[in-house]
Amino acid sequence: MGAVSLRETQLHLARRDGYKTTRCDTMSMQSDNVQPPDNTSHWHRAAVRSAFVAGLFSAVVCALLVYEYCLRPAEDPLETADYMAMKSLLLHQRDNEEIRGSVTRIDLRARNEYFRHRKFVAIGALLLAGGLAVCVIAVRSAATLQRRLPMPELQATPVDLETQWTGVGRWSVAVLAGLLIVVTAVAWCAFKTDLPQDSKDLAAFLESLSAGTPDDAPGVTPDDTPDDAPDAAPPSAEEIAKNWHRFRGPGGRGVSAYTNVPDSWNVATGENILWKTPVPMPGMNSPVVWGNRIFLTGADENQRKVYCFDVDGGKILWETEVAAPDSPAEPPGSIDFTGYAAPTVTTDGRRVFAMFANGDLAGFDYQGKQVWARSLGLPVNCYGHAASLAMYGGLLLVQFDQGASAKKALSKFYAIDGATGETRWEVARPVPNSWTSPIVINHEDREQIITCCDPWVISYNPKNGKELWRADALGGECGPSPVYAGGLLHVGNEYCRWTAIRPDGEGDVSETDKIVWSADDGLPDTCCPVVTEELVFLLPATSYLTCYDAKTGENLWEFEFEEDVFTSSPSLVGNRLYLFADEGKVFIMEFDRTEAREVARADLGEECATSPAFQDGRIYIRGEKHLFCIGK
Repeated sequence: MGAVSLRETQLHLARRDGYKTTRCDTMSMQSDNVQPPDNTSHWHRAAVRSAFVAGLFSAVVCALLVYEYCLRPAEDPLETADYMAMKSLLLHQRDNEEIRGSVTRIDLRARNEYFRHRKFVAIGALLLAGGLAVCVIAVRSAATLQRRLPMPELQATPVDLETQWTGVGRWSVAVLAGLLIVVTAVAWCAFKTDLPQDSKDLAAFLESLSAGTPDDAPGVTPDDTPDDAPDAAPPSAEEIAKNWHRFRGPGGRGVSAYTNVPDSWNVATGENILWKTPVPMPGMNSPVVWGNRIFLTGADENQRKVYCFDVDGGKILWETEVAAPDSPAEPPGSIDFTGYAAPTVTTDGRRVFAMFANGDLAGFDYQGKQVWARSLGLPVNCYGHAASLAMYGGLLLVQFDQGASAKKALSKFYAIDGATGETRWEVARPVPNSWTSPIVINHEDREQIITCCDPWVISYNPKNGKELWRADALGGECGPSPVYAGGLLHVGNEYCRWTAIRPDGEGDVSETDKIVWSADDGLPDTCCPVVTEELVFLLPATSYLTCYDAKTGENLWEFEFEEDVFTSSPSLVGNRLYLFADEGKVFIMEFDRTEAREVARADLGEECATSPAFQDGRIYIRGEKHLFCIGK
C-alpha cells in the first residue's frame, strides 16, 4: 500500500510540472509576439500599386474623353446656315461645279471629323473599361492579402475582418460598375449619330453625291424638318415638269406638258400602237413615267407586286413582291370596286414608292430592290383604300383616311422619310374614310399640302404637319382630288357643292371671303377635274361634261355623251380634252368658252378605269389587262 501511494504521488507531480511548463512556454510565445513567417506582404504591395496605377490611368482616360467631348463644335457643320444655303443654291444651280465641290468638301471634312471622334471614343471607352476592371481587381486583391491569419491563443474570439471587408468590397464593386455604366452611356449618347458608320459607307455616300443620287437622310424632329432631305437633292422643277411622277402628273392636274401626242389609233390594226404588254396582276392604279421607266402595281388577296416596264418596247424590266414584316394577315374587305391595288405609285426619279389596299407601304430603288417596307395597319374603309401617294422634297406623303365616322378618330396623315421609311411627322385628321389624293401647292411663296374629306378641306405645312387653315366645303363620299390653278383651289364632289377657295387664309375660313364661288351642277363622284386659269371642267360618272368660268363660277356650257360612263379622270393636251370611258372608248374634244366639239374618237379594245400618262409624243394608259403605249 505504501509503495502504491508513493508511485501515484510521483505521477501526479510529473503531470503538474508538465502542465506548468507547457503553459509557461505558451505565455512566453505570446509575450514575445512570435508570428509564423509572412510570404504575402510583397503580393499585397504589388496589388496596392496596381490599383493606384489603374485608377490613375482610368482617371486620365476619363479626362481625355471629357476634353474630346468639349472640343466638339456646338453646331453640326452640316446644319449651319452657310452649308444649308449652299445646298439650297446647288438645287437651283445643279451644274455649278464650284458650289458642288464646296458642298462636297464641307461634307467630307465633317464626316472625317466624325470618324475621328467616333474612333477616339471607341478606343477610350475600351481603355476606360479595362482600367476600371484592373483597378477593381487590384483593390479586391489588396484587401484580401492585407489580412493575416490569427495565431491560436488563449484569448477571446477575434473580430471577423473578412465579413467587414467583404461588405465594403461588394459596395466598392457596385459603385465602380455603376460609374462604368454611366460613363459608357454618356459616351454612347453624346456620340450617337445617323451618319455613315465607317469609311466604306462614307465612300458610297460620296459616290452617290457626285452622281446626284439620294442617300439616307439624318432624322429630324417634326418642328425643325428642313425643306429637303439633307443628303439627297430632290428632283428639280424641270425634271418634275417633263416626267409624269404621280397620279395625274405634275401637281395632280392631269395636264400634259407635250402637245405632240396622237389623236387617233386603232388597237385592232396596230395603227399608232407602239406596243402593248400584259400586266400580270390586276390593279386600278394609273401609270407613272420617269425617264425610260414606267411603274405600275398589281395585287390580289395574297400577293402585292410592283412592276417596272421599259418605255421603248414595253418589256417588264423587273417585278418585285412587297415584303412588309408587319403586314396584316387578313386581307381587306369591301374592295369590289377599288381592288387590292388602287393607289397610284409616286417616284422622285431615284426611288419608287407603292401602297396597297391592306395598308402595306414600300420603297424600291430603280433596280427593283426593296429598300424598306412597313404596314400602316389594315384600313377601315368601306370601298377599300384608294388614295394615291405624293412627294414633297424627300418626304413621302400618305393620306390615310378611314372609318365610317370622324368620331372613331382613325384617320391620319403621314410624312415619311423616302430613304428610310421612318415617320418624320404625322397628324390626326378629324374626318372619316375618303378616296381623294393629296396635292402640294405653292401659293404666294407659301407651300401647302391640300387634303379633302367630309366635311373639311385642310391645308398643312409640309415641313412639320401644322394645320394652316381649313374650310367646311365638302360632304358625303369624297372621291375627286383637289386641283390648284390660277391662284385658286378647286374642290368638291357629288351631293355637296363645287367650291373655289383662295388658299391664303388662317384658321377656319368657311365663312370668309376666301370662299370665292360655289356651284351645284355637274358635280363629279369619282373623276378629278381639269382646271386652267380660265376654265374648270367637271365630269361625273354619268354622260355629260360641264364647263365653268374658273374666276366667277359661271356655268358656260354642258356637253352630253351617248350612254358612256366615266371613272378615268379627264386630261388636257393643249386645247384638247382626252376622256377615257369605262368601256374603252376614247373621246377627244376641242373647246372654247361657248361649247365643246368632238374632233376624234378611238378605242382601247378593253375596259379602262385608270388615267393616262403623257410624255413626248406618247400616251401610256393601263387597260383592264394591258399597258398600252400610243404614239406615232
